[in-house]
Amino acid sequence: MDASTNVGSESDQYRAVGAFLDRLQRLTGAQLASVVRRVAGTRSTAAADVDWWQATVAVSVELRRLRRSRAAASASLQASAAVLTAPASSDVPRDGLVHAARAAGDVARSLVAGGPPSALTILGRGWEDVLGTRASPSQPTAA
Repeated sequence: MDASTNVGSESDQYRAVGAFLDRLQRLTGAQLASVVRRVAGTRSTAAADVDWWQATVAVSVELRRLRRSRAAASASLQASAAVLTAPASSDVPRDGLVHAARAAGDVARSLVAGGPPSALTILGRGWEDVLGTRASPSQPTAA
């Protein structure tokens, strides 16, 4: 799935969420540790934090418009639980694991909303390997 394009139909969005959840449940210890490290740095500046909040608001607005808030809450819970209960989760520092679990929930909510694409780009930072996306060099970063 490409984070720069809006996922089409509702069934496509739920398929994307299902694929994300499936990948989360299959994370190896090394993959989980890598995601935790990458996600930890995604909101390390004030600009990155503002980007995150704006993306979260955009997703919430879209979920309300589509009347999918409950589906998004369920997907968020499942994504968070998948990270927290990953087989290698005991090998990762708890604070980092909780932060990554919350971030996975944000990604799942964005997938249910189907966009806006810029929100998934921001909320998906650190999850590119799991989402199957890569950040392009022209993408703005809050460094």
